[in-house]
Amino acid sequence: MDTYYQILGITPGSSQLEVKKAYFRLIRKYSPESDPQQFQVIREAYEKLQKAATQEEGPDFAPNDDPAARQFLMRIEKCAQMGDNGQCMEICEDASKCFPADLHFLYLLTIFQRKCGKTGKAVKTAEHLAGMQPNNKWFQKELALSYIERGFAKKAIHACDKAYALGCRETGFILGYSLECNVNRRYDDGVKILLEFICQEKRWRREEIRSLVEAYVGLMSMAVYTAEPYTAEILGHLQKTIKNYKIYLQEYLLQLVAMLISMSKKRSYTHEGYLLFRESLLAMQHICTTREESELVDFAIVELGYQHILNDHRLDEVFQYAYEAYFDNQEEDEEIVRFSLADVQLCMIERQETVLDQIGIVRQEYPHFYDKLHDFIEKLQFKKNLIYLKERLLKIYCQLEPYISGGYYFAWYPQEKVRLEGKPISKGDTRHVYTRSEKKISRNAPCPCGSGKKYKHCCMTNLMLY
Repeated sequence: MDTYYQILGITPGSSQLEVKKAYFRLIRKYSPESDPQQFQVIREAYEKLQKAATQEEGPDFAPNDDPAARQFLMRIEKCAQMGDNGQCMEICEDASKCFPADLHFLYLLTIFQRKCGKTGKAVKTAEHLAGMQPNNKWFQKELALSYIERGFAKKAIHACDKAYALGCRETGFILGYSLECNVNRRYDDGVKILLEFICQEKRWRREEIRSLVEAYVGLMSMAVYTAEPYTAEILGHLQKTIKNYKIYLQEYLLQLVAMLISMSKKRSYTHEGYLLFRESLLAMQHICTTREESELVDFAIVELGYQHILNDHRLDEVFQYAYEAYFDNQEEDEEIVRFSLADVQLCMIERQETVLDQIGIVRQEYPHFYDKLHDFIEKLQFKKNLIYLKERLLKIYCQLEPYISGGYYFAWYPQEKVRLEGKPISKGDTRHVYTRSEKKISRNAPCPCGSGKKYKHCCMTNLMLY
């Protein structure tokens, strides 16, 4: 394989983009008309490297001219095509006894021993194989994978280090290596390895997307523990991947969303970091094909905003509760929604000076939240009618507070409860017991008053009036 790189004048492991550039540069110099022989050599090298990029790589072995050896290889290939790993292992064992110095049979024996769960035997065979050629990256890779499957963590990470240093970049090895880095708490090393993997200049095939997603999950799980923040780099690449492979990523949507939210919770981020997370989730909306998937991403965006506000020490705690009231309660019972909004708005009236001082931060950095608060903030700023607004909110709050738990207003301002106890909120208003003695009436059901209208267009509207 290295010979093909030499023909094109590039170093082993060069990206597909570099391979293409080298190929087109050389065929301009050695065209089919001017030098057909050299052109064929260049063309063959280019095609081999292209094919190698789309197939599993492996070591090159010198051909064994012995007819018995060729017969063994034919039998192994036939059984492998049938998926009979046990038979392949037995044939490899027989071949290794007949040809103990043949590296090809030892290499295949290691692979099939691992596939059959014979991890102890695989370790011994791989150690013998790697000992025969210590600088063969493929033999070191098999040794590392055998150690990993056997559970030899310390030996595995050392073997991985060596195989990686020798240039092994095979997908299964890279994912296994990164997991070992995670287990051994070498988070910076693990992140660097996976960043190199996802940054390859290549077109990912559909069957490779699972490995790509696994790499992103590994990156996000380790990046929260690294000394250097890799957030911008990881999320920047993730957004490009979503844009280029959104069709293939649909089945991994839940996994990616969960990891993004988990990553956002495990570390405090600047506002720029928050925006990167939000942009990544917004990009995922383009993957969604069902209402349930869209609702999942919307929920994640809301949860992300809450986590950031929770850690934003510039904002009063009333904004944290307001975020919950305006976003988290929207699927609850209508009375719970009314109560929670009245509760938080009363608290914001009591803290109006603080709220108005800090609302600029919300307007600039949390525009989706400010859009929800906008109408109420305008009323808060127009202090002339604030007393009437508070009276209407207190009427709702006092009506529902005995029957709905979780309110903040009376807990934060107990003197208000004492002041209001036994006192009507407005002239002619009397407290009544708020109970639901029968099943809740659906919005679209016929109104029980007998008007013939839907409930939402009749008595329900009257109940919603302040």
